[in-house]
Amino acid sequence: MNSSMCEGFAKALFSLTKKEDLLNVNLALDEVKKQMDENKDFSLFLLSYEVSTLQKQKVLNNVFSLFNLPHFVSFLSVLASYHGFDTFEKVIDDFHSLSDLELGIKRGIVYTRFPLSKSDLEKIEAAFEMKEKKTIKLKNIIDFNVIGGLKVSLDGEVYDYTIANRLNKLRASLIQGGNSNED
Repeated sequence: MNSSMCEGFAKALFSLTKKEDLLNVNLALDEVKKQMDENKDFSLFLLSYEVSTLQKQKVLNNVFSLFNLPHFVSFLSVLASYHGFDTFEKVIDDFHSLSDLELGIKRGIVYTRFPLSKSDLEKIEAAFEMKEKKTIKLKNIIDFNVIGGLKVSLDGEVYDYTIANRLNKLRASLIQGGNSNED
């Protein structure tokens, strides 16, 4: 499936979703992706051309009807009939972009050496929410180049709170004669 079809599927689901259901649909899409990532047999089942669309639709209905979201299982069924699960991640990204714009949410990435706890991630999100005056949703990515501290990428801006960055600032300050008023 090409990029414009992915965008079309995302726009279709977005247009069918009530504003108050947008967050729940985002969570449901993420859960489907998580199930596909964690259960390779399920993923292969959805991607298979040998399994009939009707069989896929029955399984999707049984597994995901618990979300109780209007049009969600129907959307997944249509996606299955178009063999669209091979580009499901792109559909999710496009839907997130549409709903984030509608809900005033900014998404970003926080790079750390080790995984952040849910509590730590929420604290970082809260700090950036105060700065940006918007809801912030961060995804933690492990980056072994980060020795300590963290780096946040948000809307094309990079906020570098790593030890390496602080050392570079200190080095630059010392080269300039130590007259810098950096952190």
